[in-house]
Amino acid sequence: MNLSTITTPSDAEAVFKQANRRSIVFFIITLCFLAYCTFEYFTTTNGAFRTCLKVFFWISLGCWILISMVVLWSSRNDSEELEKVDAERIGKFSLQQVKDIFAEVFSNTPGFEKPKVYISYMEVLNSWVFNTLFNQYQHTNAVYITELCFKKLSENEIKAILYHEMAHFRKYIYMENRTMNFSMFFFFLMPFAFTALVPFKLLKIVYVVFAFVAVLHLWNKIRAVNDLEAHALEFLCDLEATKHVGKLNMINALIAITRENEPIIQKSQSMKDKVQKVVKPPKPRTPVDWAHFDTHVVNGKIEPEELDALHRTLEAVENPELMNAELDKDAASHPSLSKRVLFLCRYGHS
Repeated sequence: MNLSTITTPSDAEAVFKQANRRSIVFFIITLCFLAYCTFEYFTTTNGAFRTCLKVFFWISLGCWILISMVVLWSSRNDSEELEKVDAERIGKFSLQQVKDIFAEVFSNTPGFEKPKVYISYMEVLNSWVFNTLFNQYQHTNAVYITELCFKKLSENEIKAILYHEMAHFRKYIYMENRTMNFSMFFFFLMPFAFTALVPFKLLKIVYVVFAFVAVLHLWNKIRAVNDLEAHALEFLCDLEATKHVGKLNMINALIAITRENEPIIQKSQSMKDKVQKVVKPPKPRTPVDWAHFDTHVVNGKIEPEELDALHRTLEAVENPELMNAELDKDAASHPSLSKRVLFLCRYGHS
């Protein structure tokens, strides 16, 4: 299957299923390779080889732990477990209202494990989840949501993004996320331990180059991740959310997040990003005139009476741009806002 874009839910499901299979196969292959390395470690009579296996194992493990801890720290550093929040209010909601929102979302998305809830105090509208195989560590099986969401979003919009995240937690997630990229470090580093078996320095250099090329080739064949795989997850999770809150709330949540985060994104953009836009400008897009649909209540949100007009407007424009914002551009992890809104207009549950 070679799709260049996702236009229907069946496309998204097909991309997800294929990528998920590749993700699992890659994990199994890495485990088998580690088992083989373990066998060699305990059976080889070559002391240098045994030492190399040990060194590269600990380097791989150390890199994985270090990167994982950095990722977890970035989430935990400015977060607080909901059960330990002692403030009376979170944003414009009372603490009990927030707890009730999560209780409702969790009751409607049952599963084997119930994630912990953390309130993040980062100055951005965002929510994310961790769901790993390491169930004993609660921070890696949790839902994070920023306090700013409770200031800027309505209750139904908050529920929309939480249902989206729970779709990631319960269903639409790859093995790399479940293991925090465990396989990648061992897959890329352990083959270099076999350099100890190669005689002569020149041949060792040749082997290192060969191993590097071979590992990259296998990676591309087995598990190279592309943007489409991440986009499929977002489309599918958006659709799952609409089953509970309807497409209007999901659309308005996405619009609000894009609008509120744009000043923050612009402020944090590096000079490299700005130069890249000049050197390699994005494909031209057609700005959408909000006056064509934001007519019932002119407030920058989509009212029920405006939804059909929004859909017609997006369908009438080739490569539409709903907002002049970074989140309305395709990224490695997310499709553009316009694509997500159009997808929801077409296929979302009412």
